[in-house]
Amino acid sequence: MTPPDYTSSGGSEDDSGNVTFSWSDASGNTYSFSGKMNSPSAMSGTWSGSNGESGFWSAIYQESSAVNFGAQWTASYTGNDVSGLPPAFTLTQSSDGNSVTCADPVINGNIDSAGGNSNIVFYLNVDNVIYVFNGTLNTATSMSGTWENSNNVSGTWSATHP
Repeated sequence: MTPPDYTSSGGSEDDSGNVTFSWSDASGNTYSFSGKMNSPSAMSGTWSGSNGESGFWSAIYQESSAVNFGAQWTASYTGNDVSGLPPAFTLTQSSDGNSVTCADPVINGNIDSAGGNSNIVFYLNVDNVIYVFNGTLNTATSMSGTWENSNNVSGTWSATHP
């Protein structure tokens, strides 16, 4: 898992699902990534670069999906720190079926239908707090899962559409 024009410096995963890896670019900058496995096919975390840059990352093993997550969804959440989460969002699915986006609120995510499961991982930024949502399409009109934010707060979520 190394993008073009970068060199991998290795990586690891421990028994708790914590992952670390690093990349270097041609300019000599090193980028360190740390995070955790959120499911058997998804991971996310934070990164920092030797050039002072930093941010959030997520990755998912993808296979082309025949499942359609593109719709207007009405959501509900459990847990602390949910006041800024959107009560509704509209996902647009890519033509290859591998990813979803939403313009307002800004949501980016990936889909994995491997093994017959229709899993979705997406994230959004609410007042500089990054939320990562992991879930499964339960029926054609409902999905649910767990969420965790960059403040280490977590809970559950569900969403439906007509």
